[in-house]
Formats: sequence, structure tokens, C-alpha cells
Amino acid sequence: MFSAELTDFISSTLGQTHWRSSSLPQGANNQGHKLFSDNNAYFLKCFAPGARAFDKLYNEFQFSQQLHKAGISNIARPIGYCSNTLSAIYEFIDGHTFETVTAQDVSAAYNFIAGINSHQVERTALNAAADSPAKLEDFIQLVTLRLARFESLRDNVELNTLLRAIELRTRVISTTPGIDWQQPCPKDVVSPSDFGFHNALKYRDEVYFIDFEYAGNDSAWKLLCDFFAQPALPVPLSYLPQFLRSPLFATQASAGNTLKCVFELTLLKWCLIMLNEFLPDVQARRLFSWNISCLEERNAKLQHMQAQQLDKSQRYFAQINDKMHALQTQLREN
Repeated sequence: MFSAELTDFISSTLGQTHWRSSSLPQGANNQGHKLFSDNNAYFLKCFAPGARAFDKLYNEFQFSQQLHKAGISNIARPIGYCSNTLSAIYEFIDGHTFETVTAQDVSAAYNFIAGINSHQVERTALNAAADSPAKLEDFIQLVTLRLARFESLRDNVELNTLLRAIELRTRVISTTPGIDWQQPCPKDVVSPSDFGFHNALKYRDEVYFIDFEYAGNDSAWKLLCDFFAQPALPVPLSYLPQFLRSPLFATQASAGNTLKCVFELTLLKWCLIMLNEFLPDVQARRLFSWNISCLEERNAKLQHMQAQQLDKSQRYFAQINDKMHALQTQLREN
């Protein structure tokens, strides 16, 4: 199953040659395996080869190390990584994925953010989080740059209709009166990035957070809006006041109109992220994670996923007005 080099990395990291493995359910981009050694279990994460594969591997491992060093316990303890095989070994969290989100779970997420933003985490050792904005205008650019990646796919009528609607909505937001789009966005928080319960496990009533490929020093604007915009396991905006009362998000709490614009742009960004299956570089990562040898089966699965993701994105776009109304209600009551 594993190459000789990967086998050597596992044996040297675990300190023994007598271990076994089993494949875990497929991730979107990478392969995961459970390793068994003596009475211990470990998680082996193998990254899909690509231009940024090592960056994501190293960034995730370094971020996990800094959190572990600071005493953050509800993460998978990092054990070792190998640049040659694009793989890393972590403590195995024998938890289950989330199907619903409770108030207790949201409080656990809030406490996690508060914890990693304590003075104990060495921020100078962290990279900038992926897509971290330098100024508010960058939230517009995040959408327009993603739109540009679909330019060669405009012959798909259904896809193009959605893309044009996203373009129009982005232009309208960019002309909102009274917004200073040149306002700086300092990297004022430590962020897991792509933060939400799709990247969490529950074990013995404790919530463990995983998947830090894009983590680092980030803007509080992006962290807050991404958390409440995440489509996989949505967090109701009724929980927003708990976050806005935190000193971490004081700027956002005092700038409601700007928050509405940034949040809506973030919703549009997620509409586009859900369409990633149409992009060749993302398709390559999906095919790696699926590990399917039959070409016909691979193509059929890809086409099914494209149709599924387009439907999800369309439905998510249709919900934006309701989400914006819910945000307005929370800001008015906060």
C-alpha cells in the first residue's frame, strides 16, 4: 500500500517496524490512514502532490506544534512530518463527526478561538493565514479572483448564470455608500482558517479541532465571517452576539454596516468555493483523495459531484437574503 520511503518514515517516527494501517473515509483533498502500534493509534495524513502541497503540510504541522506547545489540548498532537512523502503523523482522535451543532458546541468553538489567541501562543512563529486580507477591498478581490478562475467554463449555461449573479451582487456591494474599502485589516488574531464544525470531532463530550492547512495570523474580519458563512455545518447567526462581545471582535461589533458588506462578500466567496470541482487543479486533488483506479468510475463520480456542488451553490446563493436579514436582526439587537 505504502511506498518504501513512506514506510520508513512511519517506522522511524513510531520507533518500530511492527505496525499496521487501515484507510479512513476519504477527505476532499488528501488521504487519511489510521496507524496501529502497540496499544496506540495514530493518524497519517498524505497530501495530494501539487505546487503548494509542502506549504500546506508544513504550515499545518507548525501551527499544531505551536498550539500544543501553548497547552492547547483539544487538537491532534503533532508527532512528525516528512517533506519527501508529503505526509504527517498526528495523535489519533477517536471521535465522531458532527451532524448538528448545539449551543454547547458553539461555546466550545468560541473558547478555542479565545484560547489560541492567548499570549501563550507564539504568534511570531506562525505564517499569515491563507487569503488573509491587507485591507477591506481585498474581500472584493477574493471574490473577483475566484470568479476569474471559471472564465474558461462559461459555456456551461447553468454555471454561467450563477457566476453572473455573483458578479452582479459583488459589484453592488462594492458601491455601498459609506464603506472605506481602503481600511487596513491587521492580522490581529490567530486563526485556524476554514474554521467550523466540518473540521471538528467530538470525543467524550469534548470538541477537538483539526485541519490547519491554511491557518496562521489572520484578520478578525475574515475569521468571524468565515465561521458564520461556512456552508457544510452552518452556525446560526443567533450565536453571533457571543463573538461580538469578545475583545477580539470589538472592531466588527462597532462597524455594523461594514460587517454586513464583508459578510455578504464572504457568502459569495463560499458560493464559488462550492464550485471547486469544476477547476482542473482541484479535480486533481479530488482524484488523489478518492484513490480510484478505474477511469470511467472516476469520471462518473466527478460529474456527479459537479452537479451536486452546483446545486448546493445555487441553493446557498438563494439563501443570502435570509442570512443578511438574520445578520441585520442580530446587529440591531446586539
